[in-house]
Amino acid sequence: MKSHNNISRAIAILTGVVIGIIIIAFPLGYFFLSYNNAVGNLEAEAEINARLITKIISTDPEMWEFEQMRLQEYLAHRPGSGFAEKRRIISKSGKLVAEHADKLDTPVIMRVANLYDAGTIVGQIEIYRSLNPVLVNTGLIALLTLPAGLGVFLILWFFPIRVIYRGEENLHESEERYRELSREFQSVLDCIRDPLFRLDPDLKILWANEGASSSLGMKTDLIQGNYCHALLHNHSTPCEDCAALRSFETKNAEAVQVAGPDGKLYDERAFPLMDEKGEIMSVVMVSFDITEKISLQAELMRAGHLASLGELAAGVAHEINNPINGVINYAQMLTDKMEPGSREEELSRRIIKEGSRIADIVRGLLSFARERKDDKIPVRIADILNETFSLTMTQLQKDHIILKTDIPENIPEITANPQQIQQVFLNIINNARYALNSKYPGPDENKRMEILCDAVNIHEARLVRIFFLDHGSGIPSDILDKVVNPFFTTKPPGSGTGLGLSISYGFIKDHGGSLQIESKEGEYAKIIIELPAMKPAFTQGTTGKVS
Repeated sequence: MKSHNNISRAIAILTGVVIGIIIIAFPLGYFFLSYNNAVGNLEAEAEINARLITKIISTDPEMWEFEQMRLQEYLAHRPGSGFAEKRRIISKSGKLVAEHADKLDTPVIMRVANLYDAGTIVGQIEIYRSLNPVLVNTGLIALLTLPAGLGVFLILWFFPIRVIYRGEENLHESEERYRELSREFQSVLDCIRDPLFRLDPDLKILWANEGASSSLGMKTDLIQGNYCHALLHNHSTPCEDCAALRSFETKNAEAVQVAGPDGKLYDERAFPLMDEKGEIMSVVMVSFDITEKISLQAELMRAGHLASLGELAAGVAHEINNPINGVINYAQMLTDKMEPGSREEELSRRIIKEGSRIADIVRGLLSFARERKDDKIPVRIADILNETFSLTMTQLQKDHIILKTDIPENIPEITANPQQIQQVFLNIINNARYALNSKYPGPDENKRMEILCDAVNIHEARLVRIFFLDHGSGIPSDILDKVVNPFFTTKPPGSGTGLGLSISYGFIKDHGGSLQIESKEGEYAKIIIELPAMKPAFTQGTTGKVS
């Protein structure tokens, strides 16, 4: 059994350590103590004998080397230690002056002390001693400790094995239950698609679920250890009004809505985790992407406002339409009765022209104010643009914006909701007008907008492509991928909701098309819309202008 093997291995390691301490540590300890003691004795003896011999040298510095008999007596003197030793006096030139040697067994240890005459080294004394007695005693101690080690081994091996086995089994069962519960809990948390984090008081991420891994595009082990404000919001310091910090302070669940660096809106909720003393250990934070929810709410509100505005516009248009038709008819009657070329006839024709212009604007308002149904019908891009221009041309002329259009007459029809496509065109033209006015507050030859259209075949699909190009302030490259996000706007407060391009993108996508944006900051912005063509064929024809 694996569990039993673990017990046996643990006991074997434990007994091995104990026996090692008894059998190895004790003899080694004795050896090192005895060795250090022998070395200390040799050093002391060498110093003592060096001082005695130095006195002999000082009495006759020139002839001391010839005092062999006297020096021999000093070397033969023992302090009563009983150790066999070898003692030698060597001159400065390396000549052996005197020696007294006992028989020594190897190995030996040796210590040296210098001999002086008036502070100058004139020779040295060497003392040798056998290390064999220390080694013999160390071996005897090792032999004596071996039975003690074996006794301890038997005690540790047989008596606690049942207790250790039972405890190991209980621990193994507890660990299995813990791992199973942990796996189940992890599986439940990983089923949550929203990012889920566990944070410490410093807002470091201790744990993250698979939802966080998918959202951030990182493995969970790489997420751990990062600060949440750095990883989620690219901030070097905690976010203002942070839900997690508030939860640590209040010990309650907290929630806050924040904007992420990707332009999306998140509902962040923090829940405190308490220990048995009621103190907060950590906080669990979940982040919900509520961008679509808020966008739908805003779109519903906008739709309600547009519906009310549409009803008002329809009422106003009907009130204007009848009188203006009367004005045009009466002016026509006057024109018919006046002399051709007269001043009066010219004024009457101007009345008819301006009245017709008002009538066109009214028709555009009525078209835009019609009930918006999801039904899609065959429609020409040129017709939608004409109705859009009837609503915007006056403002473009007032802003001194030069408009150039190039729409081939035989562009195929598309199947679309005209009101939705018209709203897309209005949003794009209004954004272009804002950019041009920002760059050129007054008249300028470069203050122009171009609208082009053509039909293309891409991967056997026929598409109608519309280009909107303005030479205004452009869009910075670092936010180019965010401008279609709901509520993202670079305009000052009160000048935009941040929903125009987002709604337009949704309309075009709903029509099976695409909306692409190209820009260079300070130079231009180009929006390219591609919509499926209704007819399968496209024949090149003449090119005309939208009226």
